[in-house]
Amino acid sequence: MCDEQGCGFVDPEGRYAFVPDAMGGTSYRNGFASILLAMGMSHKRTTFLDASMKVIPGQYEGNGNYSEGLAPVRFNGTWGYVDGAGKPVIRNVYQDAADFSEGLAAVTLDTGRCGYVDRTGTLVIAARFASCRPFSDGLALVDLSEQPIDSERLAFVGRDGKVAIPGDSSQPPFRSASDFVNGLAAVGDGPLDLAGQGQVRLGYVDVSGRFVWPLQR
Repeated sequence: MCDEQGCGFVDPEGRYAFVPDAMGGTSYRNGFASILLAMGMSHKRTTFLDASMKVIPGQYEGNGNYSEGLAPVRFNGTWGYVDGAGKPVIRNVYQDAADFSEGLAAVTLDTGRCGYVDRTGTLVIAARFASCRPFSDGLALVDLSEQPIDSERLAFVGRDGKVAIPGDSSQPPFRSASDFVNGLAAVGDGPLDLAGQGQVRLGYVDVSGRFVWPLQR
């Protein structure tokens, strides 16, 4: 939270801790929070705090969240990953990078296509997708469309990168989907955010692609 004195954090008991030089920040997640530093002549402007509110070495142009011990950070215009001590473990070579989930993280190359790296930085699923969501229940939602002007072709892929549940050839087909949660994913024949307005049929599939709740309004 921030007030006229500056910014800091409030614990569950309501105790406030001031953070010098902080101009804003994120809530704690997995033992770490990030803060926005007062901007000067440098392009560096974010850093991390550990659970004791100690500043982790390293300042960045932007960052994601710590997950599975690593956090995506942007420096000199590209993204990589650091560990809990602020040590770089995956080089800053990506145009974008997401948090780790189930041992893999989505990264975007300078081609504009995304794929997935493991914790060593190895690109284990080739960057051939238009968009990439995190893995959940062993599957990740991706867009298979080949050109920017093409309509989305959503599908779920497995950890081998192969299509496990194709949206356009599913029975019935789906054009939108959420990540899997507890073995189920919501799917629709239009944007999910319009389902509550009765404009989209909504259903649920399991990790095998079987409809456990058919598309309906």
